[in-house]
Amino acid sequence: MSDLDKMKIESMTSYVENFHSVCIRYRPKRKFFSKTGFARRTMLAVMAYNENRMAEVRGDRRVSVVYQSFSKAKGERVTKFKKGPASEQWKREIVRSAIDLKQQHGSGHPKDENHEEIDYDENLEIVIDKFEDLLHFDSDDDNE
Repeated sequence: MSDLDKMKIESMTSYVENFHSVCIRYRPKRKFFSKTGFARRTMLAVMAYNENRMAEVRGDRRVSVVYQSFSKAKGERVTKFKKGPASEQWKREIVRSAIDLKQQHGSGHPKDENHEEIDYDENLEIVIDKFEDLLHFDSDDDNE
């Protein structure tokens, strides 16, 4: 039964730690980035993380090394798996797509009449509310 508790999404900190590891590669803590630069680097980190996870699901990223390591938390040796390198093809696709768009539109910003300007600050509250509804975040304060 204790294994079932470990399968809850709240208990899967390894995914969060893995995502933060990827984020640090794209937006190191010791460097300052503008708000736009930070957002774009975060988007790249999300794409890289998602591609890594999808490669595992597809079976493209296989275990290359199995080794034993001592876990301080468990107080015993645990088996760890090192996976092969992730594909960087998604980066090439972004660059290829950007080059194609630039060749189509010429110098300057691309013109797209169908694209309306999005004000992320105004829509942020709406998005947060929808996420809270989807994830059913309940505060103990709300129940009182």
